[in-house]
Amino acid sequence: MKSMKYDINLTVETLFEQQVQLSPQAPAVSFQGESLSYQELDSRANQLANYLQDQGVTVNSLVGICLDRSINLIVSVLAIFKAGAAYLPLDQAYPADRLRLMIEDSAVSLIITQKHLDEALPSTGAKPIFLDCEAARIAHSPDSQPPKQTTPDSLAYVIYTSGSTGKPKGVTMPHRPLVNLLSWQQQQFQNPQARTLQFTPISFDVSFQEIFSTLSSGGTLILIGDMDRRNSETLLAHLCENSVERLFLPFIALQNLAEAATTTQHLPVTLQEIITAGEQLKITRSMVSLFDRLKDCSLVNQYGPSESHVVTQHVLTGSPSDWPHLPPIGKPIDNTQLYLLKTPSRREDDPIALAEPGEPGELAIGGICLANGYLNQPELTHRRFIKNPFTDEPAAILYKTGDLVKRSKTGELEYIERLDDQVKVRGVRVELGEVEARVSQHAMVKANAISARKRVDGATYLAAYIVPNRPQYLQNSVELERQLRTFLKEHLPAYMMPTFFEFLPTLPLTPSGKVDRRALPEPHQERPVLGQNYLQPRTDIEQKLAELWSEVLEFKKIGVKDNFFEFGGDSLRAVQLVHMVCETFKIELPIVTLFDAPTIEALGNQIQRMINSGKTVTSDDISPTELERQAIPNIGGDLTTQPWGFSEQPTKVLITGVTGFLGAFLLGELLKQTSADIYCLVRATSDEVGKQKLRIT
Repeated sequence: MKSMKYDINLTVETLFEQQVQLSPQAPAVSFQGESLSYQELDSRANQLANYLQDQGVTVNSLVGICLDRSINLIVSVLAIFKAGAAYLPLDQAYPADRLRLMIEDSAVSLIITQKHLDEALPSTGAKPIFLDCEAARIAHSPDSQPPKQTTPDSLAYVIYTSGSTGKPKGVTMPHRPLVNLLSWQQQQFQNPQARTLQFTPISFDVSFQEIFSTLSSGGTLILIGDMDRRNSETLLAHLCENSVERLFLPFIALQNLAEAATTTQHLPVTLQEIITAGEQLKITRSMVSLFDRLKDCSLVNQYGPSESHVVTQHVLTGSPSDWPHLPPIGKPIDNTQLYLLKTPSRREDDPIALAEPGEPGELAIGGICLANGYLNQPELTHRRFIKNPFTDEPAAILYKTGDLVKRSKTGELEYIERLDDQVKVRGVRVELGEVEARVSQHAMVKANAISARKRVDGATYLAAYIVPNRPQYLQNSVELERQLRTFLKEHLPAYMMPTFFEFLPTLPLTPSGKVDRRALPEPHQERPVLGQNYLQPRTDIEQKLAELWSEVLEFKKIGVKDNFFEFGGDSLRAVQLVHMVCETFKIELPIVTLFDAPTIEALGNQIQRMINSGKTVTSDDISPTELERQAIPNIGGDLTTQPWGFSEQPTKVLITGVTGFLGAFLLGELLKQTSADIYCLVRATSDEVGKQKLRIT
């Protein structure tokens, strides 16, 4: 461990306030054309903090946040800290049942939200503060800094993670470990003032690192809409348009980005640093290709559970083609101790011992980086946060991660596997026991087991093994599967939903009577029951698309009305599928098309229209001579002597073909040269899809 000293009286918001004094006029945050300087952001946060205190918020209060991605989200987190409170992120995409559990378990009294999100929040005793409806009253609050309330030991946030008992657990994180992380991170950045993308939802702890490592270093936080961040092509365009220099991404999102970069013209050449964490990093061919092209961009692998945030780092150096397939997780950050514990099964009261040198062991974390524990779960906190027997400090604590690691000859830690039933699905921590507990609550289930499985591409998915309480369901399980999917959607987030359901007369058991997970059969990769009856392909295009979908989704049978995303498709598979469709039909198809037409029937109709209109030739099929001939019109006169401009300033302009190269160029010039209202005619099923197509252009 390397020891680093810093001001022990600092809290997260004071780091930001110090930066306000250093660069008050520098841009702090930007989103969709709106930008706030550090001084403006500080004033807005002060107003909301004073308003919160008027509503009864005091030191160590817990305030919920349920907001769209916007500048108001950043203002709200800062305001909560300034008011002396801690924040509880509430994801509007979560089922109401899960949100209710979090709100009631945490006993939050206030929730900062927006009027249109009111229906997403369950009815509880918590009072909503609607930022849109109460904007005028908030604006009349003083913009002076409220009295200092927080201390390094004050609570900063509570983030709920999956719990093995069937109930999610709230990790309680104080300011001290977070200030340690930020102080260390500032010393590691290549460019502390970098323009940094805020990619991660605030329900995940990486979002804190994105936001405050930027705002405590003088950088600019670049926000992105939720739909845009989920679409890799749009994300690439956003990085380019906003000259983003630093990016925090989980592995799966980084892989999606690398895949998209191979099929689009967008290359974010301004990127200087990509930091990944959340799940095991794997160096793929597309990732090597991306970093070969991004000559001035480094890749940093970080590791840390929610109970400590980041505790290790490894920077990949040299040629990307020489990077190991599974890079190490690195060495500890400042003021952090890491121990490898002996891993044979032991009783709770057995003494803890260190693994022998060179032997793998369970990673345990000590130092000032640790959370306080789990909210309202003292027994679980006592089991996972134990007294540190390797130091003389009486109050020193260790957190046992459940991760098996080994130490290389260079002293770097290498991740091996989990020692329990915790898995990562789409980069999110999932306890199999929580899913099993929820499945067991269905009246038709006698017993069940949840297993994590790997796809051909290495992605993790969940399979549910069900013993029904009525034998007849073994012969006709379709209705029970439909009921289970409907039931689980009401209680579990999408990433915790099983992809396959298998129905068995009994579960295989070990000699000791436990479920033998290794003996569970491989799931039958049949079409899942999702409420839509199977309709077979009717045309050659639909038949070919069905074959491509089966290959990408790894299902044996896909119907023409089946939704790609409901059948397990994600942004990475969307990139793969669209690339295969373009190769098969010799067409140009942006990824956003699949979001617009997510069924074989809809996508097939779109492809047929393109074929009928002759829009199947890609630019690669046109010779340079023909391109030059088309690009230079045969008109008289010397264009170089003609003035480019408007004799009268237009007030309204309509552009057709704006998603093409020429249309995009004209749109850019009109935005520069006029203040006109510009109307763009775009073929799309909704305003949002149309906006996505414009952003991609």
